[in-house]
Amino acid sequence: MKKIALFIVVLFFMVSISIAQISFDKPKEKGLLPNPYTSTSPRDVVVDAAIAMLKDMNIDLDNDKSKKEEGILVAKPVIFTKGTLTVSQLEHFSHCPAIESRNWSRGRYTLQMVIEPLDPSRSKINVSAKIEGERQNMTGSSWVQCESKGIWENMILDTLLKRIN
Repeated sequence: MKKIALFIVVLFFMVSISIAQISFDKPKEKGLLPNPYTSTSPRDVVVDAAIAMLKDMNIDLDNDKSKKEEGILVAKPVIFTKGTLTVSQLEHFSHCPAIESRNWSRGRYTLQMVIEPLDPSRSKINVSAKIEGERQNMTGSSWVQCESKGIWENMILDTLLKRIN
């Protein structure tokens, strides 16, 4: 009788462990952060953190277009893909017109951040990315603007929030 009870306990233990290890649900994806995002940090702190973050990411600010004292930061264009992966990368980050029928050679993005004060201790952060694909044709090349899916903006916003929180 003791052996049967021990067997049932061991069996129950093994089944409960194996069920805990098996997951039938697909892992839940993190959704995009709200953009614009309301931060609990003052604008000056957010602007300084954003400038430091862009510098760490090797993204140069366009000093002619940026107005740091007003909370407007505009980056210079950054090439993020070139070569054979260009089409898949452009499809991942944006909706490009006639993506399959064009000969895409490079992709670039330009970031703009607008940080507005809501009150002395809170600020609103708006991040936007202008994504473009360079297409080649017989007469040369030209940049075509694509509609962003919000992935770049979300990555930048997430990185910034980790810095200020």
